[in-house]
Amino acid sequence: MRPAIILFLFWISPVFADEICSELLSLWLSNDLTVQKYTILAEQAALNLDKTYINNGIDITLSSGTMTFKTTDGEGVLTVKPSAELTIPQANGTSITASGTFTNSESKDSWQDLQILLMTDIISSSALSRKIEILKSKRELLEARRNLRIKALEAENNFYSALKELFEYAVDVFDKKNDLYEKQLALRKVQSQGYSRTSPTYRSAALEVQSYERKVEKAVRELNRNTAIFAALCSKDFDYDAENQSEEKALSFLPQSVTAPLALNIADFRAESYADIESAAWAHYIAELERKADTHFSLRGGAGYTFNNTDANSDTADGKLALEWGGLSASAGVALPTGKKVLKSKTEASEEKSPVYTLSLTLTPNTFRLNRISKKSGALDSDIEKIAIDSAWEDYKTAVLDKTMSLEDIVWAQKNYADEYALYASLAADNLRNFRAGIITESDYLDAKANRDMAKINALISDIDLIMYNNSILQLFHDDASDTDLAEVSATKRERI
Repeated sequence: MRPAIILFLFWISPVFADEICSELLSLWLSNDLTVQKYTILAEQAALNLDKTYINNGIDITLSSGTMTFKTTDGEGVLTVKPSAELTIPQANGTSITASGTFTNSESKDSWQDLQILLMTDIISSSALSRKIEILKSKRELLEARRNLRIKALEAENNFYSALKELFEYAVDVFDKKNDLYEKQLALRKVQSQGYSRTSPTYRSAALEVQSYERKVEKAVRELNRNTAIFAALCSKDFDYDAENQSEEKALSFLPQSVTAPLALNIADFRAESYADIESAAWAHYIAELERKADTHFSLRGGAGYTFNNTDANSDTADGKLALEWGGLSASAGVALPTGKKVLKSKTEASEEKSPVYTLSLTLTPNTFRLNRISKKSGALDSDIEKIAIDSAWEDYKTAVLDKTMSLEDIVWAQKNYADEYALYASLAADNLRNFRAGIITESDYLDAKANRDMAKINALISDIDLIMYNNSILQLFHDDASDTDLAEVSATKRERI
């Protein structure tokens, strides 16, 4: 019989086998609870980013304020203090507020201290702080997606690791069968030498055969038991029969061909995309932004108009400044009376046009001292972050060396097992012809067949090793740079690394 025919009898077609492997992998991944968990975490991170955009976007606040109702001289009086505020963080933290006191009575309606005020940042780090918050939220989503990708690769590697273990159980079966065939040949040799069944020599040889038959049976049972567990993890049925054990049942369930992918060369990946380097560079970048935003100084200015200003007994044009510097807080304002009242009022406008000034000061000396300490601590933190980047580079160099040598070992194993399989397949075909011609014993043929099957499985294992190696390379690098809006991070890497 031709070798190709023998091969077909034992191994199903590669196309069909690949379909079996893909189906089992798909079922394995769909049942992986860790992948499901990280899928949900990625969805949560996307929702958190939406919340961040909302919290840092245009906002409107409306309030009715405190409403008071009382009776004066038999007349009901309703007093309301409504307010409204529009904030536009994108426009230098600009805010527009309107607030006042409205009085309604049976005889007259009036407004008092109705102020419309526009405030904006003159000197402030609020825009940078807003940028940092959005960047950190984007990063949270990016890392959630990366974690999902890594967990999926880990789950895939777990699948191939379990599959590899089953093939190793199968190799053990064939290995023990080879030992059994050797003991059977030894027993036949004893028989050919004329020893009786009751002789010590014959009985010793027969007992060794029985011992190795039990070892084969034990190995087969282990293969079938672990195959049943593997099938359950893939939500597939496997007919495990404790009384009827054979390795063919497990091997017919398992994929008997695995498509070996092209090997990934770690040197083909950008060093800056190495996960530890990228993470360390990001940590330094965002920390530098946060230290830059922590200026301890801000200045806001604004202008407005107040209808029926009670302090001036007139409408006023208003100006305001607010300063924050370390432990010092100061605010100053001026109200310039117009000498008239546009809205209804209980009294006539005063003709006095003297400005009304306001000033407020708050000093906390310890804040200055704490800020100086914070600045020194920030410089030390920056040095630590740079060391972390250098450490990540050292890890990268080690990983390149380790993975390069690992790939060389895998490629070497693939070539050797392929050559070994070709030799054993040819030998098994020759021995089959010789056995049918009566030239050799059945044990000789079975021994060659077991060696052929074992070599085939070892070749499969080397292909699985390559798949797992590729996945380990993908876990070391981030390929999603285009998904980020962090051009500054790349610039920081070029400066620091």
